[in-house]
Amino acid sequence: MPDALLRDWAGKEGVTLPAPGDYAVAMCFMPQDDAARAVAVSQFEHFLKVEGQVFIAWRDVPVDTTGLGEAVLAEMPVIRQAIVGRGPGTKDQDAFERKLLTIRKQLQNPLAELALKKNLPGLTQLYLPSFSTRTVVYKGLLLAHQVGAFYTDLINPLTESALALVHQRFSTNTFPSWKLAHPTGSSPTTARSTPCAATSTG
Repeated sequence: MPDALLRDWAGKEGVTLPAPGDYAVAMCFMPQDDAARAVAVSQFEHFLKVEGQVFIAWRDVPVDTTGLGEAVLAEMPVIRQAIVGRGPGTKDQDAFERKLLTIRKQLQNPLAELALKKNLPGLTQLYLPSFSTRTVVYKGLLLAHQVGAFYTDLINPLTESALALVHQRFSTNTFPSWKLAHPTGSSPTTARSTPCAATSTG
């Protein structure tokens, strides 16, 4: 978890962060459509409350789209991070991690049905690459050398991590997309349509 980076952001925004381990970051690929995105935000905050966790703030993830192709930009989600505090009834970090998984499943599993009910097909674009107190996944429809340039967090000197993993793969049996970029493994390629990801753990 890049705690120093997030504390720097929090200080500038007037946000108070709990101690490391007592807050989590949800990396969110949000719908492009404004109405669908509003529902996604509402659903996320609703399930946090249901599970007794504390919503702290939304952070717009800084990106630089220089050099990205039209097709990539056309499919690019709105990328935001939700900062979530451990609820008073959650006894420790491991219990908190289990709550985060529960929230993630409750949020994502009914999306297709909810999108039909509300006539918001864009709602199915909502995807959480990661939601943890320990790990943040930065991924996208990018080449390996574009990841650090696109996600400017990754070139910020305040970003410190005990482990960083970059993975790139061919999209052999699926059409390449932002949400299908893989955050783990090792299979370098040079395909222009290859999704790529970087995982930061600290």
